[in-house]
Amino acid sequence: MKLSSCICILVLLFPLLYSCRNVEQQPVPVHPYCEAVIADSSLAEHAVLSAYMRSKGGPVAVIGSFNDTYHLTSCLLEADFVDNITAADRADWLHDLAGESISPYFDFVSPCDSLGNYILEDSLAVDRLREQTLRLVISALDSEAYANPYSAAKNLEKVPAKLIVLASPQLDEYCRSDIETLLAAFGIDSLLVAYSDDLKASSLGVYHKLRDEDLFTHKAAYPRMEAYELLPDSGENGDRVVLYSPKWTAEEYAGQIDSLFVTRFF
Repeated sequence: MKLSSCICILVLLFPLLYSCRNVEQQPVPVHPYCEAVIADSSLAEHAVLSAYMRSKGGPVAVIGSFNDTYHLTSCLLEADFVDNITAADRADWLHDLAGESISPYFDFVSPCDSLGNYILEDSLAVDRLREQTLRLVISALDSEAYANPYSAAKNLEKVPAKLIVLASPQLDEYCRSDIETLLAAFGIDSLLVAYSDDLKASSLGVYHKLRDEDLFTHKAAYPRMEAYELLPDSGENGDRVVLYSPKWTAEEYAGQIDSLFVTRFF
């Protein structure tokens, strides 16, 4: 092929290559719900984030689908991967998160397949997941919750989370940017723990985050759990995060969670 022909082909392809490069670099627009919470000071969510203060006594919140959240929460409660004194990579027969509280936030609203992966068939499903995840994050940072789906108002006091762990890979892919934008707007930083699809790596990430930022409670006690769940619109109160109770939860999940509670932690 002649040199002139090669040059002509490159000249013709350059605009196409440049346009593809621009498409890849375009940032994902901020979710409208995120924008509304940031801009509208009359919203309850805005008030929650404005009042947020991190304390060592707060729990580590784990957010995601039932399957992913269940397994990561179990790992965090049982983990013994490091020496708690030196942080060396060896077990010391002491729970890595001794004295800590783990609060799983189960998303029972967003549809999932049998493996716990979110079913995201179109952009509307993705937008819905992004909004629900933001609601879960805000709830984790709230100092109040609903005791049950029928409560007219938040009637349960709780300690806001000091760390947030995204348990599902799809949340890391589709929702992390919204979460970071929302938290940054309220001056809340260093709250998210990097996602990992390896349970040990996730547990170590939480441990080192707590250690590096001096967030451990330093209590001599077994790790404990207090679970919450996002329940679907009841027709009166709308989607809401409530304290976990098997009788509120979908039947196919209730037995599994109840077993987790009875045999390990309570």
